[in-house]
Amino acid sequence: MAGTGAQLGWAKLACGAIYYRMDILSSLATAECTRLQTTTWDAAKNGVSWTIESWSNHAVLLLAEVHNLLCEVREEHGFSPRLFERWQSLGARIELHEQSQPPEFQPLAVLDAEPNNEKDPFPSTSYINEAVSAAIQMFDLARLLLVLARPERSHHERATRLMRNGEIAEVFVVRVIANSIVNRGTINWVNAVQLLHSAGMALVGWVRRKALLGCLEDIQAETGWNTRHNINALLDWWGWSGPLQQRCQTWRDVYEEIGPRQRIGDFLLRMFEVRRMGEGGVQI
Repeated sequence: MAGTGAQLGWAKLACGAIYYRMDILSSLATAECTRLQTTTWDAAKNGVSWTIESWSNHAVLLLAEVHNLLCEVREEHGFSPRLFERWQSLGARIELHEQSQPPEFQPLAVLDAEPNNEKDPFPSTSYINEAVSAAIQMFDLARLLLVLARPERSHHERATRLMRNGEIAEVFVVRVIANSIVNRGTINWVNAVQLLHSAGMALVGWVRRKALLGCLEDIQAETGWNTRHNINALLDWWGWSGPLQQRCQTWRDVYEEIGPRQRIGDFLLRMFEVRRMGEGGVQI
């Protein structure tokens, strides 16, 4: 009986962890807070020591909390000391969680990128298994959203900061996308589509953009997960759809910059200004 009880307990935790991931992925897609209050995410609570599973679950919790903060900051009129304190606290927790990674989270191999090479425009970082790479990908997206979520006193102040922090944000954008391009596993890919979409909104450079779109197509071919909407939405977001239609081309025919020549800071500001999504994926 004791063994049965333990098995039921582990099954409950496993089901909860899956649901928490579904919750944050759908919330990222709609730009709304998670459906469940993160205080109820028992499976992500810290233990005496971290395992791959517990560290990964807590990374999901941190991503959800940063995303929820971002949603609240978007709706706040004026500067909020309360939200700023939350932002500082989350930053400290994220730094601590990164420092407490189990040794299994250390990369097996790291190769530099060749940004102008269509075959290898991203750095290559390999991990021990798909559970580790998937957790790192969510954690890196949390780091990116934390850059966006800082409360500011004015639109001008936010725009100035995001322009100044563009290189910092680009580090996490590249990490999120490179993760799926290098670690081409089914488990990783099933969880990656919305993460790639979110990071892709801040991606600049036609070579890297084509690599991302190719990865999304590969995910659909391998997993059956429909990524056509994500591809079309990114083409619209980057300003590629119009030029491609005028030229009667597809994104595969792109060999130069064809959209607006914007810096990553411009895209970060647009990402912050995204409001929740209505029916049909329309921003409202």
